[in-house]
Amino acid sequence: MAIQLPSVMIVSDEPVMARALGLHLERDGFDVTLAGSGGKALKSLEQKVPDVVVVDLWLRDDDGFAVSRRVKQHRDVPVIMLAAVSAGDAPWEDLATYADEYLVKPFYYRDLRARIQRMLHRVGDFCTDGQTPEGSRRLHIDVAKRAVTVGGRATRLTHTEARLLAPLCRNPNRPVPTAALVDAAWPHGDGNPARLWVSIQRIRKKLEPQPRLPQYLVTVPRQGYKLVVAED
Repeated sequence: MAIQLPSVMIVSDEPVMARALGLHLERDGFDVTLAGSGGKALKSLEQKVPDVVVVDLWLRDDDGFAVSRRVKQHRDVPVIMLAAVSAGDAPWEDLATYADEYLVKPFYYRDLRARIQRMLHRVGDFCTDGQTPEGSRRLHIDVAKRAVTVGGRATRLTHTEARLLAPLCRNPNRPVPTAALVDAAWPHGDGNPARLWVSIQRIRKKLEPQPRLPQYLVTVPRQGYKLVVAED
């Protein structure tokens, strides 16, 4: 079985810098994708979802804030922003809004690597303790690896989907309140029941044979949701 490396996408129209960072990351055991524009980054996300996205703030075809916002809308992925700004004109509020971490250029590679590792560990902290009970033979969810397998078909989960499923896996066949799921999926307080509903629909498309007639991820009226894992 092939080893799955942690993956990083670098979005920058500075090819020399991007290639240099990519080489360093590959030597450190990362699977690296380079995107020379915001549009190319979004197209790449259709094919492969990385674990972390590194975005250059100033892009010729777009600005990094817009790219980061579209990335977050398209896929829930941690974003590290590279900002060539001074302390006097740094848009700190925008950086805090659209990026999970940031680095001011020029920077040392080791600092970028440390932030990437921190993002990976932060995601892992939310996801490590949710596992599908052994009673389910057809459905298997590995929260830590962000993977769900149904009837032998494997599908990748986003970070938000994995965090959302973790409390459901810890409480099989029992309702988990809507508020608890919102808190688990969006630990920074930016979640709400409407966003939860959208995420539930996306998860159902990944694990339900008939998403409109769910048999695993079931709604419990006036309570929340439960993960049904009873044996056949």
